[in-house]
Amino acid sequence: MAELLVTDYGVKTDAAAVQTRAFQAVLDACRDLGGGTVVVPAGRFVIGSIRLYSNTRLLLKTGALIKGSTNLADYQTFGEEPDIAYLHADYYIQAWHLPPYYFHALIAAYDATAITIEAEPGAIIDGQDVFDSAGEESFRGPMGMVFARVSGLTLKGYTIQNAANWAHVIARCKDVQINGVTVLGGHDGFDLHHSQAIEIGQCVIKSGDDCLAGYDITDLTVHDTVLNTACNSLRIGGRQLKVTRCLFTGPGEYSHRSENTHDTHAMVKWYAMAADVAVESTTFEISDSVMFRARNLVTYTYGDKVIMQDGQPLRVLSLVGDVIGQLEQTSKFFGHGRPVQLKLSQCRVTPPSGQPLLQIDDAAVVVLDDVTLTAPTTIHRRGQPAVALSGHIEHQVI
Repeated sequence: MAELLVTDYGVKTDAAAVQTRAFQAVLDACRDLGGGTVVVPAGRFVIGSIRLYSNTRLLLKTGALIKGSTNLADYQTFGEEPDIAYLHADYYIQAWHLPPYYFHALIAAYDATAITIEAEPGAIIDGQDVFDSAGEESFRGPMGMVFARVSGLTLKGYTIQNAANWAHVIARCKDVQINGVTVLGGHDGFDLHHSQAIEIGQCVIKSGDDCLAGYDITDLTVHDTVLNTACNSLRIGGRQLKVTRCLFTGPGEYSHRSENTHDTHAMVKWYAMAADVAVESTTFEISDSVMFRARNLVTYTYGDKVIMQDGQPLRVLSLVGDVIGQLEQTSKFFGHGRPVQLKLSQCRVTPPSGQPLLQIDDAAVVVLDDVTLTAPTTIHRRGQPAVALSGHIEHQVI
């Protein structure tokens, strides 16, 4: 397939001017040739929104720096949007101050197959944290990247920093491979709404908001990845969710823009909106990982619309072979009439000092198998005496 060097098509290296039109011309030429590789050489390039088409590989060479324009007029949605229904729900439009152009982005692809964004070491995409007084929360600007209804999406090797909103929107995509990507600052690292067959490996996500977010996800594997956040490490929902050999750590290196805080809210927060969720949950397992320095281990309050847990309920969350510590608060785990289980197996847990490890309700069951507690703690069930726990627990159901 064709290989097109952007500087052969009028793009200037280190030009001060915004070069969106010239970049788009190269991508259009690649489309017209039936696909190929669009190469960005070393240099500084300022652009607004660009769109990739099927069978396109965008390759950033070492030393390439793509910077988002600071002019909001340089961004657009191409008349498209991802399949995320709350964009049209009055409740969320008002609660979050969502503009109709909410999903404009620096880089986008829609209804495509075989899209790749790849980089050699040292290549950077910088969203420049563009401010928008009319945007979400009256300050968030464009997304870093938006991929909607893409089959065969590969993201590899680049650093994306200072995204003015989510770094990656991956909505109703399938067969997604993400490897060696670094996210620095900004807001959410990856949002995976309605997507399926996703593998995320060997990434570093240091975000100001959720590291991984999204609902209605099917068949997600995350492995060998650093999750550092000033919000939630995982705010996800769906089925066949597996996370292994990851480091969950707070406080966030980058601040939470809304709260101007750095502490990690929760290692795990269920995400399922009644306004936009169809997939019933099945397995959700976190294994062989280290999880430390957060307010809470888990946040689950079924039916709570404000924290977006009023859709499909969580069934079982399993923590297997994990090391968990330096928690600050008691975690709430409430099924509110819908049965839910939290299973800890072969885990080593340091509970919050002087506080219960968990507070649960009658719909919740906690199963402990081969669990070691480094300090005494309790689990509180509403309306019943607290259950005291200490030392090594071979097997206990609460």
